[in-house]
Amino acid sequence: MFSLRKENDQYKILIRAFDSKDLQYTEFMESLVTNDFQLKLSGNKGISGIDNILYLDYIAEACGVQGGGIYYFITGKELKKVFEISQISDAGVFWYSEELLFPTDEGGKDDAIIYRSESGSYKDEATNWMEIVTVNRELKYKDGEILPKINENHN
Repeated sequence: MFSLRKENDQYKILIRAFDSKDLQYTEFMESLVTNDFQLKLSGNKGISGIDNILYLDYIAEACGVQGGGIYYFITGKELKKVFEISQISDAGVFWYSEELLFPTDEGGKDDAIIYRSESGSYKDEATNWMEIVTVNRELKYKDGEILPKINENHN
């Protein structure tokens, strides 16, 4: 269950996870980077120790608009924010994107969460000169955290 509110030009979402057995819940309030988003609920995607994954997916359909999203893991009535990803681009100038692949995703790996990021910039359009940097890491979900931590902007 979720609800939205606006405080001083800032949108916030309140997300609640209920335990159907005892009707108890936990809740999480999150400030949103944009009011264009969708929530995606999936099973555990092969991650043991959790019931479901909730992904708050920011929709960025214009140049320079922040995209990406936030992953929450749900176990019983516990809702925990575990990872944020970012995506942004400016056509013909630069791009940056991050993603997580879970064991049951195409390209996923058993017992691992694969982190991928790519950043690039166009240097010379006439000669199709681009510089691209990619990062791939295998992460694990352990003791309520995704480890190792990628950097201070995550987890």
